[in-house]
Amino acid sequence: MKRRNIPEAVLAKLAKFEQAVENLTQRVARTQDSIVSARQRLTGGFRTDQEYNDLYSTLKQLVADKPILERKLSAAEHRLSDCRAWLDALPDDAVLEPVKVKPNGSDLEGIRQRIKDAEDELKKLASVPVPSADIKKRIEDYVGSLARPRVSGIAKGETLRVSWPDDKISVVALLLGDRMVEVLSQQAERMANDPMPLAERNKRIGELMAESDILQRQELALDPETIGVPPEVILGVKVARCEPTKSLKRVTRAA
Repeated sequence: MKRRNIPEAVLAKLAKFEQAVENLTQRVARTQDSIVSARQRLTGGFRTDQEYNDLYSTLKQLVADKPILERKLSAAEHRLSDCRAWLDALPDDAVLEPVKVKPNGSDLEGIRQRIKDAEDELKKLASVPVPSADIKKRIEDYVGSLARPRVSGIAKGETLRVSWPDDKISVVALLLGDRMVEVLSQQAERMANDPMPLAERNKRIGELMAESDILQRQELALDPETIGVPPEVILGVKVARCEPTKSLKRVTRAA
């Protein structure tokens, strides 16, 4: 997506994220410098034990703060990078619309539990196989291969030898091939419609994705430090229009 087509509110958020990365980078650097300085000073002399203890306590706090700041910096860098990558992947004619977050009265933990429930159901529904268009032929080919005898010695002067399949499944395929194809096809259809028919499943997946999107926006409003949410949620927008020939992959919460 071209920069001139990005809404001003989104550009302002990107600038805010860039500033956050810069500030955290400086804080990490200052903390590291302070740690080095404190360690060097601890090797010198002190007028009182209290001076030494105070500096030692300061060093301990700096050492404890550094990994926390580094994690915050890493999260800020990933947030900025993900948002930039998402915007770059949008086609030039994409239109972004702001999304207003409406509170639902739930607390943060309640919202997060609902997000987890929705995503668990999404994973379950998405894992259900959808039969390929040629599944019937693939089943017929499989049954045919089970019932196929081995024939050798077919050249002139050779002794014809036929080896019939002798296991039970192959015998059933040989004698009742059509019935086996019917049973296997019914089982494939049953699997594809568990826990609900395909049309209903696709509708439910759409509902869950919409619910998850709303809940993640509410979660972010309650806790701006939330990580793992999609860039469009972080930026407070949704794609209102996009080239029909191009698909956009929605980023889900990181595991």
